[in-house]
Amino acid sequence: MSSHEPNTEQPPLPSNCETENGRSIVSTGIHQTDSVNGGIMREGDNYSVFENSVKRCFDFLQEYGFRRLEADQSGYVKLIRYESPGVFVNLFYGPPAYEPEMSFGRIGIYDAAEAYSFDQGDLILLDACRDWKWEPAPQRGLDGFICEFARLLNSCGSECLAGDSGVYREMRKRRDIAVKVSRQQEFIGSIRRDAEKAWRKRDYIAYIALISKIKDTISDLERSRLNYARKHLQLL
Repeated sequence: MSSHEPNTEQPPLPSNCETENGRSIVSTGIHQTDSVNGGIMREGDNYSVFENSVKRCFDFLQEYGFRRLEADQSGYVKLIRYESPGVFVNLFYGPPAYEPEMSFGRIGIYDAAEAYSFDQGDLILLDACRDWKWEPAPQRGLDGFICEFARLLNSCGSECLAGDSGVYREMRKRRDIAVKVSRQQEFIGSIRRDAEKAWRKRDYIAYIALISKIKDTISDLERSRLNYARKHLQLL
């Protein structure tokens, strides 16, 4: 399974009510209660809701030449995969969040080892999604999430579903930049934490060595500490 990053933007899901298999199902966020049996629905019921909702809401993919593969469950993670000759769409449900996830990409490129696929966070940044709005109502818990993913992909993702190389290059470039920025921020944060520990220990040699690695991003306080550390060492 290719790596893929969690959703950056999700639709809010207020409470709502619907009927499923003759029973009244009340949705409260992503968890659902069963008015017949009472209490929170069993997780197995949510897996069924997930599979049935995906099959119904993503039926439009047939128009793009996709076929649905047999649902696959590995441990507590359930996967439903659609494939056209050149593109895949994956829908997941399971731990740790027990919220539906969607990913897509070109077969043999973005589902290869060490590659990453794309999701609704990438779609929403395309020009085709400039005027996209998450539908505020009706929201139906797990079913609502899945149907909004389908509506987003159907409304904004035609080029992606067609395997257009240009739009995939655009998303890949944007994702690569985001990953680079994220890793740089992680590096800077790690250096700052180590520098703070060195400062509290009055290990000024270590503080200077650490803070100098991020000298282009230091704050006024860090610059003041750096100057103090240098002066202190000169006096020794």
